[in-house]
Amino acid sequence: MKNLLLLILLLFAVTSCSDKSMPQQNDDTTPENPTVGKIAAWNRGMWVSYDANPNKTKGHTSGYSHALVSWRLLGTDPSSVAFDIYKSENGESEKKLNVDSIKNTTCWADANINAAVENVYRVTLTGSSQTLCKYSFTSEMAKTFFRKIILNSGVPNAALTYEANDAQVGDLDGDGEMEIVLKRQPYDGANQGGWHDGTTLLEAYKIDGTFLWQIDMGININVV
Repeated sequence: MKNLLLLILLLFAVTSCSDKSMPQQNDDTTPENPTVGKIAAWNRGMWVSYDANPNKTKGHTSGYSHALVSWRLLGTDPSSVAFDIYKSENGESEKKLNVDSIKNTTCWADANINAAVENVYRVTLTGSSQTLCKYSFTSEMAKTFFRKIILNSGVPNAALTYEANDAQVGDLDGDGEMEIVLKRQPYDGANQGGWHDGTTLLEAYKIDGTFLWQIDMGININVV
């Protein structure tokens, strides 16, 4: 389960930091000052990943001492889009973190985070005061870098253990927040060289652990 939680953290980082994660739209705006009206602020999810004990246990912690602040790139964003990021600590005046415009990525590594206080991050377009997204990262949230999710107990065969396997993230319901799609495989296997009992499942969960749906993929599914 710890490996699954670490996987979810890393998937969030990869998904949000890649400029190829979502299709882009070309237009005539300049790189330093894209047209604000063409860029949507709604449903632009934002989150912070932080490991309070990055080197505690090899293979079960991240190894990164900074906070990774990530936000979504939308399919309607122009290829020239550029961002600025601001932070306020413990309710004080916010400060701009970047010197150069943030281009070709949608994340920022905050190496100077004070995790003992509330950190509020805000992202704008370069040269604009319009808020695209905002996220409050509290000291309570900083205590652990993973989210504990109780897996759905409504499985086809209660006598089998449907272990957590591969996972991926995506906005499944259009609310701007990422959901998790998890593959669960029967412990006695469906890829052992023969026809075995047990079916492989796909399940969807919200980040707060709310179970959304389950798809039974049937028997003999490759689970490697």
